[in-house]
Amino acid sequence: MGFKENLKRKIDIDRLAARVVESVSGGPDSTRRIDKPAMRQLLEAAGWQVRHERDLELYLPPKDEADLVLVLDNDLPLYRTTVDDVALRKSPTVKEMVSIRNIRRILNDGDVVVSKKAATVDRFRSAAVARLDLNYTAADVSAIAFDGAASLDSRYPEGVIEALDLLAQLLGWQPPPTAFASVHHHICGRLERRDGGIHYGPLAVFSRVHNRLWFVDRPLNVADRDDAAYFQHVLQAKARVAAEGLEAFKALAAAVPAPGRLEP
Repeated sequence: MGFKENLKRKIDIDRLAARVVESVSGGPDSTRRIDKPAMRQLLEAAGWQVRHERDLELYLPPKDEADLVLVLDNDLPLYRTTVDDVALRKSPTVKEMVSIRNIRRILNDGDVVVSKKAATVDRFRSAAVARLDLNYTAADVSAIAFDGAASLDSRYPEGVIEALDLLAQLLGWQPPPTAFASVHHHICGRLERRDGGIHYGPLAVFSRVHNRLWFVDRPLNVADRDDAAYFQHVLQAKARVAAEGLEAFKALAAAVPAPGRLEP
């Protein structure tokens, strides 16, 4: 795959991981159940293979990796041990439970557990992304910006949003804080928490309704009334911005350091 396809794949992997984390984020008494289909896709992307043992759905790493075993259940425990040991701990037979030594192993997995829940998901997200070639050149960045500009010119919002999402990945930008969110706009920018407040920007704003794109080249303090009012004027196409339309895509591309490598 080319760089753009690998970058889109990274975005898909990040979204899968977010879905799984959301499904396991409840407390000890939570009735939530893990999003198993999403986790299976994440495990496949990381190169792990399924193995069914007793009533357990287990996943094993590629042969050249460490001796790890994942159990696909609500806790997502990742163990550093053998499949037989995991089977005994997670699904023991009556005969196995007669042994005091086995009971101790069943009741306490602290000696072999590596991670659980969100920590396990993040481990597999990183492993899946690490398998992608995320080296890029200036030409790769320009191609993404060109595709976005062409989509804007042809009034194809899905293409504009895809290009913005790809450039946001390269820039390390994030969706807006709640105070700057807007239902009818796709927004991405640099989010920083400093000086006791939230600062958002530089940022890009795309109006799905009016097919207009604006680039603001400075951070805005969410708690500052003037900055908040300015942002609302941007949404209403009443503010002066650093670049608009096709020029906004040029400005975004110019902000990306190239050549380089996007780290997992």
